[in-house]
Amino acid sequence: MKIAIIGAGVVGVTTAYMLAKIGHEVTVFDREPRAAMESSFANGGQLSYGFASPMGTPGLLGKVPSILFGADPAFRLPSTLSFDFMKWSLQFLRHCQPGQSQIDAEQLAALAQQSGTVFRQILSETSFDFGHRKANKLVLLKSAKDLEKAAAPTPKSIERVYREVLPWKDCLQREPALRNYNGEVAGGVWIEGDEVGDAARFSEQMVAFCEKAFDVQFSFNTNIVGVSAKEQGPQELSLSTGEILTFDSVVVCTGVAGTKLLQALDIRLPIYPVMGYSLTAPLGSNPPQVAVTDAGYKIVFSRIGDQIRIAGFADFGIASEERRRQRVQDLIRTVRQLIPDVADYSRIESTWIGARPATPSSLPIVGQSKVPGIYLNMGHGMFGWTLSAGAAQNLADLIGPATRASRAA
Repeated sequence: MKIAIIGAGVVGVTTAYMLAKIGHEVTVFDREPRAAMESSFANGGQLSYGFASPMGTPGLLGKVPSILFGADPAFRLPSTLSFDFMKWSLQFLRHCQPGQSQIDAEQLAALAQQSGTVFRQILSETSFDFGHRKANKLVLLKSAKDLEKAAAPTPKSIERVYREVLPWKDCLQREPALRNYNGEVAGGVWIEGDEVGDAARFSEQMVAFCEKAFDVQFSFNTNIVGVSAKEQGPQELSLSTGEILTFDSVVVCTGVAGTKLLQALDIRLPIYPVMGYSLTAPLGSNPPQVAVTDAGYKIVFSRIGDQIRIAGFADFGIASEERRRQRVQDLIRTVRQLIPDVADYSRIESTWIGARPATPSSLPIVGQSKVPGIYLNMGHGMFGWTLSAGAAQNLADLIGPATRASRAA
């Protein structure tokens, strides 16, 4: 089939690889000048195959009052509580209930583990250089109660992952760089086998590989303004230039922007932007080897090559430019206080602000939409890097390999 993919973030380019590999003629469109310029550009860098936990948990319900009053530094609500946000929030709160949250956690863990298997297969077929390494992970927990919850029996989908609940002194043995950590920490969860890597570098190299190996076409600086679907016959993409292109199928792999594009087809998705922020700096005097996540502050630390990537926060909605800049400064100030020697904060090389497309369940929307010929691979939230390979494989399995007739066409 002749397939168009809208979106060249890490999800889009990995989907292009999977579809081209099974014989489809693929063209990828993106409004930016190159791949992974938006939500994939400078995310936390952690490939959380052994610890992908939904944002909605029973523990978050207890934080609702502090979030509402702006007292929790990890979260911010939108300045205007729109109908879309209120509708999404009600669904999200339902997914925070114990039973539903457990179901979400099991499904997310299963997809993350599958994605790790697929990702390693991709690496065996390519030779990309993107700072990838097995780092293991240490998730820092604030209280003894948090440690007790972490030690509870895990779902079957998580049992295959080696996890160990550790007191703080044992955390320091696993990662001595945390000895100067100033956050409130009772201990942590050690996850064996989690990885790190730069999603943007991976995506750019995937573009070059797909062009050379499969003749995938990439059309950057191209703004898709409309999608027209027909029950029989080709799907049409309308470009901002007025040009109309036809394809057998369309796969939407965008972030939040894709939801508006789909509304014209009466496809309405429960996706809402959750802003994240990051900084990338040279290594400090005492950088960690392990990937570190502070569950309380919603901050992650990843050593990627000779740099440290620090990302964090979860702000609902797209705030003003001034507020976003302020939140970057909040992140810098917070991490300098938390752990002053992991990065050379005097030489921050870049900062990033990204609108992560989140669903109430934290599970992506992958499959055919209600409109024939229009497929979705969206809503990966803060786990786009982690879930990209598994989600792309699942979509490719659904579409199936190209037939001789479709290749001849």
